[in-house]
Amino acid sequence: MWDADLVSRVRDRKLNEIMIFASMAKIDSQNIDGYIDIIVSLGDDIDACDTLLDTDGETEIALEAIDAPEYLDRLSPGERSDEDAFNAMKVSPYCEEAVPEDIEDYVRQLISDAVQSLKDDDGSRDALDALKQELAMVRNRNEELSKDLDFRMTENASLSDELKSVQSERDELQAQVDSLKAKIGEMESSLSQLDAMSEDLSKANEQVAVLTGEVGRLQDELSKRDSEIAAVETEMDAAVEENTELSSEVEALKDEIAEAEVEEIAEEILEEAATEEPAAAVEEPPEVPEPEPQVAEEATVPAEESAHDESPAVDRILTDAQRDIVEAAKRMKDSKMDEFIDLSLAGKVDENVCDNIISFLKVDVSICDALLGMDYTDMDSILNGFRTILSIIDDAPEPHSQSVYTNSLTPEQSVVEYGYNKVIEHIQDVMLRRYANLL
Repeated sequence: MWDADLVSRVRDRKLNEIMIFASMAKIDSQNIDGYIDIIVSLGDDIDACDTLLDTDGETEIALEAIDAPEYLDRLSPGERSDEDAFNAMKVSPYCEEAVPEDIEDYVRQLISDAVQSLKDDDGSRDALDALKQELAMVRNRNEELSKDLDFRMTENASLSDELKSVQSERDELQAQVDSLKAKIGEMESSLSQLDAMSEDLSKANEQVAVLTGEVGRLQDELSKRDSEIAAVETEMDAAVEENTELSSEVEALKDEIAEAEVEEIAEEILEEAATEEPAAAVEEPPEVPEPEPQVAEEATVPAEESAHDESPAVDRILTDAQRDIVEAAKRMKDSKMDEFIDLSLAGKVDENVCDNIISFLKVDVSICDALLGMDYTDMDSILNGFRTILSIIDDAPEPHSQSVYTNSLTPEQSVVEYGYNKVIEHIQDVMLRRYANLL
């Protein structure tokens, strides 16, 4: 049944649908053909609505219903009801009574029917008038369809060009979007790296703060050690001055003892010569070499000591007190080597610094072994000991990092180190004054 309000609602809605599907065609270029088919069908329906409104529903609409899911799924229940009612006003374009697609064949058929009707009824003018009227309607419909077809072709061509332009713009925008996504990915990666670097920097700053505190503490301890060492050195200098005075007295006593021993030996030789038979050949007493002043300084052994020795000393290079200092220095330097090896393994002292310190400590220990290994009753042993010491010194590398070693000494170790250095000075003096021509 004819319903003008229904047709008006359907017409207005389909006009809006054309705009919607035109936008969808711009966005979704892959399904553009389907959208264009829907737009063309909507245009046909709008023309049909105009025709129905102009003829008050008297015109027959030969169109197919729009069955595309993209169109039907968007309709609300009310819009779907209006669509079904409007489709009910249509007739199928493929039914036998509808106008055929080939207008020319259709016109020929009408003329043939009209001629046949005239043959059957020669005096009938009504059939001729009906034929003329039908031909006029067909001609008008043909003109309308031609105009509509031209309009649709022009509109489709315009839409196609616009869609191509939109597609090109869409491709450019997509390329820009892809480029932006790639840049965003790179920026996110860079931000992640910056975050990791920031965390590492924070940890490093914390470690630096801890190390700074540790360095400050060590500097305080070193300052205390320096003060203690300075005090010990002052005491040792005072002790050295006292020892110098005592040494002068000891040397004077040694010279007196040496002269007394020479006189005793000479008297014993003269007494033995006087008791021999006169006829016997008198042998000259052996020459008793007078001790050189250099050897007599420390070579003479007190009478009580020599009484206990099985054989007299050729030259007592070191006193018992000096040998005790050398033994203490050897033990201390062995322990310091172990200490710096542990510090190096723990990472508390640089490995190169530890290697430098251990290198010159090994030289000192070797010198201690050479001194302690001398046999003072055997001149060859003494000379070999001095030659060994000279060889050790010649082969020794240049000492480095001595300040680190000195700062690591306790007050007791500093005293031992000082005594060891004094013994070395004494050994150098003995070698230069007594054995320079023998080495």
